[in-house]
Amino acid sequence: MVKKTYKEEVVFAFHGEAVDDGTMTAGDYGRALMGYSQMVQAVVREAAPKAENIDLRVTATEQGSFATELILTMDLTWVEAVKQWFLSEDVAALGAAVGVTGVTFGSLIKMPIAVLKKLRGRKIVERKDVGKGMQTATLDDGQQLTEPTIVLNVSSSNVFVNGARDFTRPTTRPGVTSVTVGADDPEEITAADRAFFEPLPEFEGETVEVKQMRLKVLRLSFDDGPWRFETTDSVSGLPTEFTAMVEDDDFLSDVASHATSFQADDEIDAVVEIVYPPKHQRARRRYWILQVLDVHHPHEQPALFD
Repeated sequence: MVKKTYKEEVVFAFHGEAVDDGTMTAGDYGRALMGYSQMVQAVVREAAPKAENIDLRVTATEQGSFATELILTMDLTWVEAVKQWFLSEDVAALGAAVGVTGVTFGSLIKMPIAVLKKLRGRKIVERKDVGKGMQTATLDDGQQLTEPTIVLNVSSSNVFVNGARDFTRPTTRPGVTSVTVGADDPEEITAADRAFFEPLPEFEGETVEVKQMRLKVLRLSFDDGPWRFETTDSVSGLPTEFTAMVEDDDFLSDVASHATSFQADDEIDAVVEIVYPPKHQRARRRYWILQVLDVHHPHEQPALFD
């Protein structure tokens, strides 16, 4: 298959009297390049996951700056896909939202860095779509920020975060005050900012709770499908709807034989299993009805005689 090369030049520069002569210790420079390469990998994985033979080369060094050329080699069809992505409405909206014209891989490196600086060590606990290519993230202190979805995805990558820490390590050396990323409107990172580039913790797995609940029956199922119920949220006090499979075979047999029937607003007492997803996942809770203990008909007329 025909191969074609996508090329883009990106620039980062270290600043301070220790690098003004255009030199840096080999160890610091090598670590910074490796970190920058990791950030590139995280961005490419998100924007062009089918890219092949990703190559990052140093083309020049001058007065404390190190110009690098980002080279992606990929199948012709994926080159066209990348071009279409950069010209898409989603990217146009992304550029308008953050004041960037001509979104490139280089801009997709500096924008997640800006988000990490905004977070200042706080964690994202929830994300919601608010428009084409945009999401609002709720932080663990209740504050919110709205950013392009792809930028939030990259800034949530441990590959990117670890790369950013290695890339900015030279700023901890005497005489190196900061590093900037990007030639136009560069993003500046100082040693103080590195405290916010901590690797994300290993997230907990799913948690399971089994409890007895009073549920209003909203919809039955006679084809082994899920039922729909309503309950009252214990925190907000508001009604919450959910679907759940009923695994009580005796109860289902009674419903199928019409020994048990339902009308509007009827309720059940049931043993319910609830699976809570990890906080970092944008997923709903899952419910199973393990056993139906009782059925309540609130509108049923009481018997006059026993």
